[in-house]
Amino acid sequence: MKVEVKKRARNTLIKTAAWVEDQNTLGAGNRWLHATTSEISSIVTSNVSLALCKDPKLSKFKYRYFTYKDK
Repeated sequence: MKVEVKKRARNTLIKTAAWVEDQNTLGAGNRWLHATTSEISSIVTSNVSLALCKDPKLSKFKYRYFTYKDK
């Protein structure tokens, strides 16, 4: 499966990591970002079938989603 991280998604990940950093201890944002991108990579490289987004606007572009438990 090919995954393309759009500029907007990358910026959202970075902004979320900054928020995590503000809410927690020093380095928490980088740890969150690393854990999240690692989880995305592991999901993509496996043969897991991802569900289509339930939002009609996103599903028409065949966007998919997954959830995972953050440690």
